[in-house]
Amino acid sequence: MAAEIIAMAALKKTILEGNLPTSCYTDDGFNEFERRAIFSKHWLLTTHRLRLPDAGSYLRFEIAGFDFFLVKNRDGKIQAFHNICRHRAYPILDKDAPVEGRRSILSCGYHGLCWPSK
Repeated sequence: MAAEIIAMAALKKTILEGNLPTSCYTDDGFNEFERRAIFSKHWLLTTHRLRLPDAGSYLRFEIAGFDFFLVKNRDGKIQAFHNICRHRAYPILDKDAPVEGRRSILSCGYHGLCWPSK
């Protein structure tokens, strides 16, 4: 852990000087660091609300290894969910489903647990 902190401090100094080492583009450890530090802790712009016109409209995304979807509920609010059932960790929208579409009910394909689009 201490070595990682020292390495990050050295990298921060290098970046502040205007140089980004080429290893930042190829190192798996740095990629994982960015994924955790940026994509899991901050809001990300994904789309415009007009792409979800009706209740039940959904859009599925995978960004930095995080699989999630947006859905418009019956009240007209857009909600975001991890694409995984809380019961058995099965995807709500499987990989064969289109990345956008409309469903009146979201359900787990493993055991059929259902959530209305509300």
